Amino acid sequence: MKPFLFLTSICCLLAVTVSAYPPAPHHTLEGLVRNEQGVPIIGDNIKVIAISTEGGSVVSKVNDVFRPGVNYILNVPMESGAGRNLFATAAFKQKMGFTLKVIIDGENYLPIEMIGNTSKMGMPGEITYLDLTIGEDRDGDGLPDAWERAIASVTGKSIEQIGPNDDSDGDGLSNLDEYISGSYAFDKKDGVIIDIKGISEEQATFEFLGITGRSYSIEVSSDFKSWKPADFKLTSDDADEGFSDHVIARKVGNISIDVPLGSGETTSKQLFYKLKVK
Repeated sequence: MKPFLFLTSICCLLAVTVSAYPPAPHHTLEGLVRNEQGVPIIGDNIKVIAISTEGGSVVSKVNDVFRPGVNYILNVPMESGAGRNLFATAAFKQKMGFTLKVIIDGENYLPIEMIGNTSKMGMPGEITYLDLTIGEDRDGDGLPDAWERAIASVTGKSIEQIGPNDDSDGDGLSNLDEYISGSYAFDKKDGVIIDIKGISEEQATFEFLGITGRSYSIEVSSDFKSWKPADFKLTSDDADEGFSDHVIARKVGNISIDVPLGSGETTSKQLFYKLKVK
C-alpha cells in the first residue's frame, strides 16, 4: 500500500549538492489526478501547475494518459545553487517553497490529498510520484467524503465509521484498495477479478472488467512467491497487433487478453497469474 502524504498548500524542495550551474537536471513530478470518486480525470480544461515562491511556474495538461498510473507530468527546472545567478530564470531553487494546484475550467483547486513517496522530492534528475485527489476529505483518512457517503448509504454507517483499512464488504480488499481499483466497497461480488476464458497449448485467455482510466497488467509466477511481468495482447478484432505489458481502459467494459503460456517462466509446468490495477 502506498504511504499517505496529506497535503498542505506549500511543499519544500530538498537540498542536494551538485556542481553544474546555472541549470541542474530537471526534477520530475508525475502521477494521477483523480476525482473524489477515485476516477482518473483527463481533459483539455484540466491543468496541474507548480508555482514557486519567486514566481516561476510549470504547467502540465491532464489531457492524456502517458503510461500506466500517470496522466500528468511536471518537469521542474532546477538551479544548482552553485555560484552567482547571472541569468533571469524561472528555475526552482533548492529549498524553495512552491504551491501545487489543479486548475479545472479556470478554477483553482488544492488537492485534498497527495499519495506517493516524497523521499527524493526536489533532487535534480530524480522523479517523485504523486497521485492528486480533487474533492473534500474532512476526516483526512484518504477516502474522499463523496466516496464514503456512497458506502454509508448502503451499509447504514456514518462516514466517520468508514476507514481506509476496513473491508466493508468482506471480500478481502480494503476500502482503499477498492477506491483505487474502482470497485464497489459494499458488494463482495465486485472487485478486481480475473476469469480464465480459455486455455490452449500456446496461450491462456483471460477476461476482467476494465474501469475507465485504470491501467491493468499481468504478473506470472511458478511458485506463488516470485512474480514477473507477463506480456499479452488484446483478443478483440480491432485491437492493435503486438504484445504489451499493460492496457489502459478507455471505458467501462470487459477486457479480454491472450497471454502466451510460459511468458516469463518458460521452464515451469505450473504457472500462476495475477491482475494488477493502478
